[in-house]
Amino acid sequence: MKVLLFDTTPAYLSNGGKTTHAVKLCAALRKKGIDAQFAEWWNAAQADVDIIHSLTPFMGHDIDIAKAKGIKTVLTLIMDVQTNLPIMQQKKQILREMAVNMLPYKFSSKFSVNPILGKFDKITFMHEYDRRTGLKYYPNIDTHKTVIIPHAYDAKEFGVGGDNIQKFNLPEKYIISCANISRRKQSVECAKLCKEAKTPVVFIGGNSCDAYFEEFKKLVDNKYVYYLGFVSSEDKDLLYRYASGFILLSLGESGCMSVFDAAAYGLPLLLSNLPWAWGYQDPKSIYFCDFNNKNKAIKQIISFFRTTKRNDFASFNVKTWDQIADEYIQVYKDCLK
Repeated sequence: MKVLLFDTTPAYLSNGGKTTHAVKLCAALRKKGIDAQFAEWWNAAQADVDIIHSLTPFMGHDIDIAKAKGIKTVLTLIMDVQTNLPIMQQKKQILREMAVNMLPYKFSSKFSVNPILGKFDKITFMHEYDRRTGLKYYPNIDTHKTVIIPHAYDAKEFGVGGDNIQKFNLPEKYIISCANISRRKQSVECAKLCKEAKTPVVFIGGNSCDAYFEEFKKLVDNKYVYYLGFVSSEDKDLLYRYASGFILLSLGESGCMSVFDAAAYGLPLLLSNLPWAWGYQDPKSIYFCDFNNKNKAIKQIISFFRTTKRNDFASFNVKTWDQIADEYIQVYKDCLK
């Protein structure tokens, strides 16, 4: 079976969770004997293919060309922003979609992805809340063609960091937050709440060197707020293993790789009280923070920190990339029946 992973901006050239998803999935599929490649429009050798797995709905006429050649198409549809919007904002956007979809295809397809979604043979979502949102927004999606396949963690990256936690000069007990320092991740807001709660939090991850990051840097005091920047896989492993909990107050995710890593390490999770954080399978150690209520959020962080410690079990049902690859392979096989 030959599978092309497609994206308008090649996922393996960008940063963030989408990159990890594309690269880890491609490697796991190859390990299973699948001829998985990243799509290269200039490569004539890729014309003979069974499945195009798109990481974006914006395929344009490419999907029509694929269907004409008998190639099956699978879409991973990310709904992280829409799923977590307030209900009134969702309703406004849904009404807009309805208005656009009344236009002829040649016009509606320029303003909405809905016309193209009915053409995919299978559509995968990261969790049930994303699927519900997708079905509300885009009536062209056939429910029976949808599948939920979450993110995963890489077991090979565990236990590679040694034990020299002292080199970071951190408190004996701390919680960790792994994410790009950005407005959507609410890094500034999280740092402010932890500082007021007098809860040591260690941030790791890249940044955009913008005004928001400059605001974040002012909060770093190496007493309650630490920032170590982008770290190696070995240091990330070390920092996760010695942390007592994980915090992420993001405005929207479709899974989030860092959350899956933290869960696999057995770290209790303190997440935004939003739909993206409610969809993890079989939760065992997940708590929610009402970040819009400052006083309540501070109390929740204090309580979380006082009681939390790393467990010897995963915080929810998290799978390896090998297991997730098996689920995608089954989807591909279903398309080819």
